[in-house]
Amino acid sequence: MATINGNNQEKIFSLKAFLGLNEAMDGDAKLKLGEASEMLNWQVTREGSLKRRPGNETLFGLCVGYTESLGEEQEISKEETLELNSSVAFTDGVPEVGGTTAEISASDAGDYTDWYWEETPQRVWKITGNDGAWKGKRVHAQPSSSAPVRCLWSGLVKGKAELLAACANRLYRLYDESTDSYIREAVGAINTTGHVHIFGFNGNAYILDGTEYRVYDGTTLSTVAGYRPLIAIAIEPNGAFETAEQINKLTGERRGWLSPDGKESTFQLPESGVQSIDYIKDLKTGEIVSTSEYSYNLTAGTVTFNNPLPQTVNSYEAGWTMAQAFRSEIIHMRYSELYSGSQDNRVFLYGDGSAEALYTGLDYDGQPRADYFPDLGEVRVGDENTPITGMIRHYGSLICYKTDSAWSLQFGITTLSDSSMVPAFYVTPINKQTGNIAPGQVQLVSSAPVTLFGKDVYQWRNSSYYNSNLTSDERQAQRISDRIRSTLSGFDLKRCTCYDDNYNQNYYICYGDEALVFHYAGDVWSHYDGIGAVCMTALNGDVFFGRSDGRVERMSENIPTADGDPISCYWESGSTDFGQEYTRKHSAALWVALKPTAGSSVTVTVQTDRKETFAEKVVDADKVRNPGTREPYLKKLKLKAKKFLYYKLMFLNDGEDNSPTVVGADIRVRMTGYAK
Repeated sequence: MATINGNNQEKIFSLKAFLGLNEAMDGDAKLKLGEASEMLNWQVTREGSLKRRPGNETLFGLCVGYTESLGEEQEISKEETLELNSSVAFTDGVPEVGGTTAEISASDAGDYTDWYWEETPQRVWKITGNDGAWKGKRVHAQPSSSAPVRCLWSGLVKGKAELLAACANRLYRLYDESTDSYIREAVGAINTTGHVHIFGFNGNAYILDGTEYRVYDGTTLSTVAGYRPLIAIAIEPNGAFETAEQINKLTGERRGWLSPDGKESTFQLPESGVQSIDYIKDLKTGEIVSTSEYSYNLTAGTVTFNNPLPQTVNSYEAGWTMAQAFRSEIIHMRYSELYSGSQDNRVFLYGDGSAEALYTGLDYDGQPRADYFPDLGEVRVGDENTPITGMIRHYGSLICYKTDSAWSLQFGITTLSDSSMVPAFYVTPINKQTGNIAPGQVQLVSSAPVTLFGKDVYQWRNSSYYNSNLTSDERQAQRISDRIRSTLSGFDLKRCTCYDDNYNQNYYICYGDEALVFHYAGDVWSHYDGIGAVCMTALNGDVFFGRSDGRVERMSENIPTADGDPISCYWESGSTDFGQEYTRKHSAALWVALKPTAGSSVTVTVQTDRKETFAEKVVDADKVRNPGTREPYLKKLKLKAKKFLYYKLMFLNDGEDNSPTVVGADIRVRMTGYAK
């Protein structure tokens, strides 16, 4: 709090930076000047100014069919004439006027009831009449069968930016990089009855829906068949062989290299009870051997050539298939994380309600694959009673969260009984009391994991400057939600959607229609309503979120409304005593500074412990004296408050104009005597 002395009794108290929401449990009398006891739909900028939150608009509706839904009748325009259309369609889940177009005067309105007026692309009205002003009902798209958006994902697929969505048992493409435009293109069928998860790997997008494991390559959506591992080499006719790769849990397909001895024509494969012999290939020429040149016994697992093959080492490859026994372990997983020590070349899957995670391996040529889950590629974390709810790579370790604990996984190598060496991930405890209760919602915020646990939000930071990895130190779990505890207590944290918008440095916690937003660049919290996000992602600097009614919305600073409706903003300071709680005070005026943005304004009022209602004053940035300047527009407001102990300052905005930015405020206060 800065003060400027005028005389012995009068001071100017300057609010130079807004400090976000602080729902102090002991009341709001101890809040700093700049902290808000209530704050709705305002955000705090990097420089500490107060600005209306970004607006949002429906990009597409992803349900199968839509019909017309109407709001309440209201006055919509006082214009003499309106351009009306005879029909409306909902091709993409957004009202779009069409049919006959006509310029209609107010006197003829009675003949054009049930026609449509497009006020903006996000706001369409159905005309009901005109009795001195046009009246109408807001047109909404009502899905024939509502379905939530189960997942939004953005990333590169085959080098091109993609925005993918899962809804109504379909995977959709929503962005075309070649034309830099938003599209609504169904890619293929998936299961969206439950949570859907998408991750990128090896240039593709992989999809987990709890019933199958699929891949999208930029053109086609298909089921992941699985890599055929080379499980044995140097297979001799007598059955001797050397082990190579482990079997793949995704598939029953195997392969092995044969080493003929020039005498015997029958080879014993490493497995019996084979379902099929798929091929025999000459490794030197790459040609497939004709089935007329050999026979096989599936029960015994043998292959017999018509004539003995010349003595060579690893000259032929046999491919066979066993019964699939483990694929269900993979397809029932719900979430993923990438990790492999110093590189992100293994995929960890978790989220089937167990304490187990499965991870991928490298193929025989050393290439990372998302379709190879080795038989030993699993790790169990902690007790079996509590499931893994989150995994996130943090510096050189993989942090694993359960509902009541936190663990660290480190990459290593272990030696098996046959002297072979395989990758291993060693588990060590971090915290035995605090974990994460929101499945799949752990986010890396400013290089530190953030989790939801109990009724609070925790950020995990190492207490040692020299060691960034988390260790066994309970002090690393730092609670960061004390300032928003009142609103957060109304959230069911197990059902929240969390997202880190790294570009704008905002961390979102969404539940129902509300969102709590942590702007970690300024260490401030904000509270939004009218969001309704159940999944989120970002593309090209904008945030996109899916709703439970199947709509995908784009959030941007360039959008002034919430789906065409005004965004109602309210900011209220704490009960400020100006450093002297024991004195009565008098304030005759204050100054408010706005960023000189054309078409923006803010309404200002105050409240004291002596009087609740004061006049509302408007500060209009259009009245700036030097348009185009970067210096704030300062306006003096006469709001007389007498004999008060506590003073509240309020900023309101519910217009559709350009977003106002309140830079600061200065309050003139005179001390008048001791409180009685």
